[in-house]
Amino acid sequence: REVIDAILATDALQIKFPSLDDAASLRTIARGFQTKSEQGVIRDCVGALDGILIDLEYVRYSDSPFPARFWTRKSSFAVNVQAICDSRRRFTYFSVDCPGSAHDSIAWMMTPMWKELETKGLPRPFYIVADAAYTGFTGIVCPYSGNSLTRYEDSLNFHVSQVRIEIECAFGMLYQRWGILWKGLRCKLGEATKVIEACMRLHNYCIDFGEHRGAGQRVGNVVLSEDVESEEDIQPIFNEFGCPADGLWYSALRGQHVLARHQQAIARERMRQRVPRPQRRESGVALRRHLNAVLRRRRMFRPTVRYFDRSSRLS
Repeated sequence: REVIDAILATDALQIKFPSLDDAASLRTIARGFQTKSEQGVIRDCVGALDGILIDLEYVRYSDSPFPARFWTRKSSFAVNVQAICDSRRRFTYFSVDCPGSAHDSIAWMMTPMWKELETKGLPRPFYIVADAAYTGFTGIVCPYSGNSLTRYEDSLNFHVSQVRIEIECAFGMLYQRWGILWKGLRCKLGEATKVIEACMRLHNYCIDFGEHRGAGQRVGNVVLSEDVESEEDIQPIFNEFGCPADGLWYSALRGQHVLARHQQAIARERMRQRVPRPQRRESGVALRRHLNAVLRRRRMFRPTVRYFDRSSRLS
C-alpha cells in the first residue's frame, strides 16, 4: 500500500489528457497517429478509446450495495475501465467508474471526459477513434457497421482500425507487464482502483524510460546499452545471488516459468505424435471393456431383496 500511495502521489507520473484549449499538444498527438496510418490518411486523431474489464476476486457489500452489478458475462467479478491512449500506447486518460456488467457506452457516459466533450467539444478538426460501441458520441469517430458497405465506407473502416488498434495493444502490454492483473485482484474495491491506476502510471513510465534514456546512462542498478531503442535493450546488473537487481527478479522468474510451460507443451506434443492414432483408439476400447466388466461384477454381487408373496401371508 505504501508503494502504491507513493506512485499515486508522484505528480510526474500523472495520467492527464491535454487541455482542449491546448492546440499545440493536440497537434503533437495527431502527428503521432498520422505516422501510424497508411499514407497518412488519419491526420487529426488525438486518441484511441476503448474499455476493458479488470477482474476482481470478490466484491463485498461493504464496497458496494449492489455486488451483483460487478458480475460479468465471463462469470467473474470485474470493473469496467475506460481508457484513451496516444500513438505510443501511453495512457492519456482513464476512468474506473462503472461495474463490469455495464456496457462500454454506459461506462463512457459516466466519465467526466464524456461530459466535457459533450459540453465543450474537441476543437476542430480533432477527434477520437473508437469501436462501434461508441457510435453517436460527440467528438468520436467510429467504423461503419454491417456487411453491405460501399468502397469508401470499407476504406474508412480500414484506416480507422489502423489507429484504433493502439488502445488494444496498450491493454495487452499493460496485462503482460503486471502479473497482478492476470488473476482477480484480492483487495477491496477502492484499493483495486488504486492498483489499476498505479499499473497504468508505471506502464507510461516504462514506455518513457525505454525511449528517452541515452546510452551508457545509469539508472539505479541498470546500465543502458549503446543502442537503446526499446525496453528489450535495457541490460540489468545481476547481484551476488545471480538474480537481476532492482526488483527485476520477478520478471526473470516469470520468464523462466513461461519457458518451462513452453517446453512442457513441446514435450506433450512430441509424445502425442509418437503414439499412433489407432493405438489410442484401441486403448480407449480396452478401457471401456474393463469398465463394463467391473460393472458386471458389481451386478453379480449385488444383494437381492426378496418380497413375500401375498398368498403366503398369515391371515
